[in-house]
Amino acid sequence: MKQVRFQEATSVATDSNDNVYVFNRGLFPLIIFDKDGNYIGHWGEGEFDRPHGIRVDDNDDLFLIDDIGHIVQKRSKEGEIIFTIGERGKAAEWQGGDYFNRPTDVAIDRETSDIFVSDGYGNSRVHKFNKDGEHILSWGEPGSDPGKFSLPHNIALTKDKKIIVADRENFRLQIFDCDGNFIDQWHVHHPM
Repeated sequence: MKQVRFQEATSVATDSNDNVYVFNRGLFPLIIFDKDGNYIGHWGEGEFDRPHGIRVDDNDDLFLIDDIGHIVQKRSKEGEIIFTIGERGKAAEWQGGDYFNRPTDVAIDRETSDIFVSDGYGNSRVHKFNKDGEHILSWGEPGSDPGKFSLPHNIALTKDKKIIVADRENFRLQIFDCDGNFIDQWHVHHPM
């Protein structure tokens, strides 16, 4: 059995075959295991500045969030780049509203393939893109009122088309529709 080491595994996702993809900050940024934990392979050396998040869509394509690289990439399971949103190494203005300044997570609409990105560390926004990575809209700004954020760290889309954003430093989850309209908020301790 081959021993594989990685450091700071920031996120994990599985594909339709239950293969496990570990996005981490070690020498091999993406390490792949089968459902029994057997090593399958790795890729991504030198291609990421600081891995942060990963999601797998219904086609088994990977969405990889590189927060310090200021990009979200859609890649095949083999590592082929399908498209990149943002420009690697080029941050949007701090809290300026454009994408990206240290993005954190992504959610994908299973019906439309729209992409929702929480842009958290250097921007208090959620950005919506179409299936080809073209920008549709953005919402949010720094603050603590409903619809504002202090580090939107994680994002999820429910079956009934509600966007849930972990507004980490405001200690709450905020709920929106897919057009960014505020619906509700739930206060919790340090949502991740």
